[in-house]
Amino acid sequence: MSQSDVVSFPFRGTSKTKGPKGKKVREALGDTLTAVRGGEALISQLREILVGPHQRLSEARFEELLDILEEQDDFNRGKFTEIEAGLDDVASATADLRDKYDFLTNKIETLTAQAEAEKAATRQAFEDAVGKLRTEFDFKVKILTETLKDSLAETETETQRSLRELSASVKQTQQESRSLFERAQTSSLDSLEQRIAQWRAEIEDERAEDMEKVAASLVDIGQKLLTAKRTPPI
Repeated sequence: MSQSDVVSFPFRGTSKTKGPKGKKVREALGDTLTAVRGGEALISQLREILVGPHQRLSEARFEELLDILEEQDDFNRGKFTEIEAGLDDVASATADLRDKYDFLTNKIETLTAQAEAEKAATRQAFEDAVGKLRTEFDFKVKILTETLKDSLAETETETQRSLRELSASVKQTQQESRSLFERAQTSSLDSLEQRIAQWRAEIEDERAEDMEKVAASLVDIGQKLLTAKRTPPI
């Protein structure tokens, strides 16, 4: 440390001293300060001799370290700037994605609400249509049931009348068939008796003819035998 680096502070007293006594005090203080300054200069020179080279080397190394730290600081600042820029981009992209997500969420909620409304409307329309169809079906079934009842009643009446007519017709047919059968049976018996009589007559006629033929043959044989007995042997 050089003498010029030594900082001297002015003397501050509580009050200014006047007169010869104060002058002596000032002179004594001045001498003391001069001696102190001389000692400080000597100490500074000794420090320069003893510590100077090491201090300069330390200062050079410190300056080199400061340069390295400054370069590292610049590099780190650049990296931090890049990271901050990347973070800004990420933040911007995140904000964009967030906006899109919120928009998509709102759209999905809107579509879901619309779908639920459409579903409810469709269900209500279906229930109304089913109720209307059920009412119409019940009404038509009622009409059809009444029509079927009337038709069955008419059919039953007609069937009963037809059955009665059929029964009467069957009875009449049975009577007619019985009468025809009896007449046919009588006619058949008469015809059969006539046929039997005719067959019997024919058989008797044929038997008579056969008997006549047999008798003629026997007579012829007898004559031949008699003739043979009467004729002498040659």
